[in-house]
Amino acid sequence: MNISDIKKVLDEGYNNLYFLSNITWKDYRDELLTMEKAHVRQFRNWSLSQERQFLLSVPYEAKFFIIKHVLDALENPSYNIRDLIVVKNSVSLAHSLVANYKAKFKEEFKDFDKETFNTLYVEFEFAK
Repeated sequence: MNISDIKKVLDEGYNNLYFLSNITWKDYRDELLTMEKAHVRQFRNWSLSQERQFLLSVPYEAKFFIIKHVLDALENPSYNIRDLIVVKNSVSLAHSLVANYKAKFKEEFKDFDKETFNTLYVEFEFAK
């Protein structure tokens, strides 16, 4: 899968989350993106010492993880107390939103190609 195909899948998944921008006064989709971009930047700053190059830009990598957190929450919604201590804030927020708006998430992701998305993780490895 080439970069433009990967970006198309990520844009589709992220666009499926548009309803999160309008459910309350807070734009939860943007909040998730801000959290994930900060995490990706933090990881990349650490990785610079490893001399790694990355396949995707920061916003697209952040979109990948947002979609992954939402799909994980839809398929396996349970966390125990120990998990909550070490999990990223964006994961907790994604699980909370899915718990509160599960029907809407299922509706938005009913036509999303989850199999293709799940194969992205392998292709999403660092560029050598």
